[in-house]
Amino acid sequence: EAAELEDSDLAEEGTLNARDRIRLALKALGEGTRSEINELVSDLAPGTMKKELAKLKELGETEETGEVRDRKQVVRLIGSGSEHIRGTGTGTDSTSTGEGLFEEKF
Repeated sequence: EAAELEDSDLAEEGTLNARDRIRLALKALGEGTRSEINELVSDLAPGTMKKELAKLKELGETEETGEVRDRKQVVRLIGSGSEHIRGTGTGTDSTSTGEGLFEEKF
């Protein structure tokens, strides 16, 4: 029987990429600093966390709230954040499985 995982549990899931895990952590937290997000995705390197948060901001998926905690900006998702999370549950996305790569198209 499949168990439904909470966003915070999914954020720890190693089969998801770093950006998706950060999205899930922010969804679970509502908003947070890099340190607060890192508590949910503790195996990510600080540089990875910083780079992925910058990319999410560049993509228009997160924004700074204007609040500062412990000298760090607080960020939040714009929208639900879940529409961008993809995967098959196997640690790969559907484009990396090789399915259909050698099929002939007529």
